[in-house]
Amino acid sequence: MNSLRRSGKKLWTSHFIKILLVTFSLAVCYHTQLSVLPLYAQHIGGNKMAAGLMLGAFTISALLFRPLVGNLCDQKGRKFVLIIGIIIFAVISFLYSYAYAIWFLVFLRFVHGASFSAYSTSSGTIVADIVPPSRLMEGIGYSGMSNTLAMAIGPALGLYLINITGYSNLFRILFGAAIIGLILSFFVNYEEVLQPKLTAKNKTVFLEKAAIPPSLVMFFTSMAQISITVFLPTYALSRGIQNIGLFFTVYALVLLITRPLLGKLSDSIGPTKIIIPAIAIFALSLVHLAYAKTLYSFLLDSVLYGLGQGALYPILNGLAIKLARPEHLGAANSTFFSSIDLGYGIGSILLGAVLQYTGFTVIFFVSAGFNLVAIILYYFFFIRRKAPSERGEQPLVSSSGS
Repeated sequence: MNSLRRSGKKLWTSHFIKILLVTFSLAVCYHTQLSVLPLYAQHIGGNKMAAGLMLGAFTISALLFRPLVGNLCDQKGRKFVLIIGIIIFAVISFLYSYAYAIWFLVFLRFVHGASFSAYSTSSGTIVADIVPPSRLMEGIGYSGMSNTLAMAIGPALGLYLINITGYSNLFRILFGAAIIGLILSFFVNYEEVLQPKLTAKNKTVFLEKAAIPPSLVMFFTSMAQISITVFLPTYALSRGIQNIGLFFTVYALVLLITRPLLGKLSDSIGPTKIIIPAIAIFALSLVHLAYAKTLYSFLLDSVLYGLGQGALYPILNGLAIKLARPEHLGAANSTFFSSIDLGYGIGSILLGAVLQYTGFTVIFFVSAGFNLVAIILYYFFFIRRKAPSERGEQPLVSSSGS
């Protein structure tokens, strides 16, 4: 498959806006479900372990299916995989209202994980196709911003709707939102113009080797991120902080501002001058968090955390795409997103075990250590070796570290 990305410099094309609307509608559904399903599990008689089982089933499924959907994106086309993924997602959203047993709910989450891997990988590859190469990381930043906005809206929306309509009607409303995303996806027709017909000559690739270096960096930062995503609420309660939801609100606001800006800055000055300070700031936020005792200290950490995270996803994802062969963009995104799934899964297990025998202070220091490993790997792959793009472009970093 030939490269699909446009040679112009216009970012806000009609197809870019369409895919942002698709991803936003699905992300609202996803984050709403993520916040209410643990409550729903308890509502139908599940115990505290049910939430862990649902998260595990979802993560394992997403990880298992990503290589397959990445290859399908390259072989069958992005829109095909996107539509199939959304259809399954919509059906699962509807079936949640009929899940009255924990085993069935866990099964639905497993299937949901497969659909998530399909539409997230394909939509990410569509963004890589349609944004100008010179504005790739900026475009990925805006795409990530739509997900961040949904993350800020979804949980509050879910809790509000539960109180008004109940669980069954909430899931039906989310089914409707998914259908809106499905309808919008039919209008993303750029492949018909930019892409020649697919042939059977395309090589089957499940793992894009060129995308492994940035994916490894993302893997370790994802393991570090779990310390906040999973353990922060409990840690805050142990410190006597009741309204820790403000942490995630401030974090989301910082992400909304920094993701497109840092992506754009990276396109202009190079990724290294952004990514190294970003990982260092992320590590600093974790060290400071280990000693935080007041709400203001937690909120300061949320700002630092947002500054670090705001750069990591768009820049590392952009590097994975830049390094990949044009005909393997789907596999490259699959490789990158799989590193996040794997980082979340291993990080949850590893940090949970550490917490069992030590305490919160130790897991935050361990997480900061994961970021240190990420910096070392980035230095080895992108500064010491000056890895060039396999597309025949100039090296991604210069001797000055730009």
